[in-house]
Amino acid sequence: MKSVVMYSPGDTRIVDTEKPKPQKEEVLIKVKESGVCGTDYILYKGKYYANFPIIFGHEYSGEIEEIGEEVQQLKVGDRVTVDPNIVCHNCYFCRIGQEHLCENLITLGIHKNGGFAEYSVAPVNNVYKLPDNLSFQDGALAEPLACSVRGIELANIQPGDTVLILGAGCMGNLVMQLASNAGAANIIISEPSAKRREIAMEYGATYSIDPFKQDLENEVKKIKYCGADVVFECSGNSKVAESALRLVRRGGYVIWFGVSPKGETIPITPFDINENEITIRGSFNNPFTQTKAIELLAGKRIKTEKLVNPKIPIEDFNKVWEIFGSEDTMRIMITIK
Repeated sequence: MKSVVMYSPGDTRIVDTEKPKPQKEEVLIKVKESGVCGTDYILYKGKYYANFPIIFGHEYSGEIEEIGEEVQQLKVGDRVTVDPNIVCHNCYFCRIGQEHLCENLITLGIHKNGGFAEYSVAPVNNVYKLPDNLSFQDGALAEPLACSVRGIELANIQPGDTVLILGAGCMGNLVMQLASNAGAANIIISEPSAKRREIAMEYGATYSIDPFKQDLENEVKKIKYCGADVVFECSGNSKVAESALRLVRRGGYVIWFGVSPKGETIPITPFDINENEITIRGSFNNPFTQTKAIELLAGKRIKTEKLVNPKIPIEDFNKVWEIFGSEDTMRIMITIK
């Protein structure tokens, strides 16, 4: 089968690999669409970890082609999406209801072969059937939306709040739409790309700011003099993460949602955090939110049409690295025939 293998940071190749066989509690999925995440990019740049060599990609959907002998809840032909995070159910964190912090976490596309391939195997408990009204494209967006739902759960957004989102790529846009659904009155987008700002405004933002041309702090405080109630950092840029602390009001919440490169640090003044009673939270993975994401998509509570651009056939995968993060891209989607 055709697969995209990352042999080491900076070295991805389109190669033929053996078609996998599902074990007794696994299913074999004919992959249809697979999204390129920021985590994939920092893997490529050597700023995240993986078990190399690996078929990476962890946001994907497809159709079940074969089931293991003990699989009962799904059948051949079912259209499905995948939660890539496999937990042990036995460690301390799993047993206190924090499975996403599992000490033995295995993530498809990082620790075990994932979705940039014609076929992928996944444990049946990590596979979710798609409603009939959802496309494979929306199915591939279910995992990033599920992660976004987790971020919203942590943010304590109250009706009438002002929410600032730093970065309006696909993830920032999903967070923005969820913040609107949660009752935020003002949703401010900070994003240097004019195209992304335009899509954000179309999809529900109330203000947009170009941080390269405008003074972000001044512009935010024109909207709410004391700062935003909640600030989401969605760019994965450590300097942007630092700036969030200057943009939130006293008593507000900062959610570090984007994945910054491992090992990067920023200065924090504990006195200011204490004096202003700022809550800083990380948001990791998608604990118990995959079903919620699918239901939001099926209920048409999230707009997705303009969140995918461009689509690239798997044969041309290495074009991804030439355009990732460029001004006119949103979520790059790999298509597989």
